[in-house]
Amino acid sequence: FGVQEIHPAELVFSVWYLFLGLPAVVLAARALDVGRVPDRALSGLRKLGAQPWAAPAAVALAALTTLAIRAWVLQFAPTADDESTYVFIARTLLEGRLVNPSPGDEAFFRNQFVVLNDAAWYGKYPIGHPLLLAAGEALGLRALVGPALSAAALALTFAIGRCLWTSGQALLAGGLL
Repeated sequence: FGVQEIHPAELVFSVWYLFLGLPAVVLAARALDVGRVPDRALSGLRKLGAQPWAAPAAVALAALTTLAIRAWVLQFAPTADDESTYVFIARTLLEGRLVNPSPGDEAFFRNQFVVLNDAAWYGKYPIGHPLLLAAGEALGLRALVGPALSAAALALTFAIGRCLWTSGQALLAGGLL
């Protein structure tokens, strides 16, 4: 139901979230505006960003945090249909194919992110990310692909940030990412 249209309960939740959250955000922004916290935080970021170990430590922390959440909180369960589809595509690629033979029972195997007809079934997504998942699957390290990509995005953000701004600002950009 939630794929075709927005559930009314979800709309009610969003209104309550806005109604209760907006005053909290406004008050927090006002408190930060009149206080000295932003100046202290930026000063600390400048000092931290100047340390040669700050960026590698932040990247390692991000990767380990992502992996820990994936392992201990999610217990490696797929969190969305998309994730299962990416794994489906990755395993198809590992078999040396772009499509799979049709399983025959289209109604049973129907999935919103998988094309299924009499001839074949295949995922609807481009194969870029599934290729990385396939490499991880082949090595038995598929669970590390997501954290590695997150860490790489953080490292790239920090590196670009250092080219464009100060190291403290680059570290802030990485933190916001």
